[in-house]
Amino acid sequence: SGPSSAPSSMPSSQPSAVPSSQPSSEPSATPSLTPTAEGERAPSEAPSSVPSESAAPTEICAQAFLNSHEGSSDFFEMPVTITAFDGETVTFDVNQYWKQTESVGWISTEYPTGEDSLRCIKEESVPAGSVYDTSLTARCTDGIATIRIFVKDDSFSTDDNPDVPFYCSASLEEGKMLAYNFTLPCDCPFPPQPPKGSPSPAPTYNCDFSDVNFDTTDDGTPTESGSYVSRQWRREGFTVRAAGGFTPANYARLIDTTTASGSPQLQGIPGAGTIMVVQEKNPASGNFEVPEASSSGTLTFTFEPVMTEVVEFGLVNIVDQAIVMVTTEGGSIVTTIVAPRDGAGKVTNVVVDVPFVSKVEIVMESSEPWGVSNIGLCKTFES
Repeated sequence: SGPSSAPSSMPSSQPSAVPSSQPSSEPSATPSLTPTAEGERAPSEAPSSVPSESAAPTEICAQAFLNSHEGSSDFFEMPVTITAFDGETVTFDVNQYWKQTESVGWISTEYPTGEDSLRCIKEESVPAGSVYDTSLTARCTDGIATIRIFVKDDSFSTDDNPDVPFYCSASLEEGKMLAYNFTLPCDCPFPPQPPKGSPSPAPTYNCDFSDVNFDTTDDGTPTESGSYVSRQWRREGFTVRAAGGFTPANYARLIDTTTASGSPQLQGIPGAGTIMVVQEKNPASGNFEVPEASSSGTLTFTFEPVMTEVVEFGLVNIVDQAIVMVTTEGGSIVTTIVAPRDGAGKVTNVVVDVPFVSKVEIVMESSEPWGVSNIGLCKTFES
């Protein structure tokens, strides 16, 4: 028999054999438990003119969609799980689903953290299951976030050789690597809820925050423009090495931006003060008496003992992009790529927020001189 002409006053004990003629006026209270069909990894390019009778919106909205895959090996289960989103950000977990009983060599995940910044986190010797201790949160643009995952293992083919950015691999390795590009939706009528057993929130820290600048050394002695430095901030917990310019004994150099130097682009930048630079190896003056900042090079900050948390760096005159690579006590590498649209002639604060840091490398290939004005550190850990 057909459907009744009016709804019954009590719900039926069994589902009806015939679908209702009209859609319900309210969404269902819980998402469908039926997974998307095999191979259905991306939404259609245009919506159907007739509503689907089967797939509930929740199934699609809670999914990461695979855009591309490079390499002959593949995962045995979708490695990306969306746990929450709010229209501006999307939070997700990454799982090692390439080898069930053994670890893979390493996994890196690259994702946007702002309009002008990316982050890439690398973990080595990753067993099956969660790759990271906490969920990752990507910044959305036009309702989506695009992430990339790179996987390295000796069991993969030597012919699997995708283009992996160096800040995600931190080596000159070639071959035996896979690359994936995923789209993550950031909005939906039915936002997913964090699943049971999801990673616990990141711990909070009670610490002595210290904003270290280079106007004085760690004992309060005023610094001088043109000085070569390395161990002058040991009491603050770090030493520094420079590479890529004129760096005798790998020393960095100081420039007072309130006075004239060989880098007029840096003079008078508000809030910069005395900054740390890589000395230009071919100074315009023809000698090294007048300090002149290079447009490229690397400043490496080593923390002994391991720093509870490195909070931020002040980067000066960033006209192209800066790469901040953080190595943690456990060997994880967290890389932030910053390309500010208005970084010229100013101090750009780059937030790191990585706990238990042993080393930070700031890598620059720019068209103008650059430097570091300060470091924000969290020194005392309390559980």
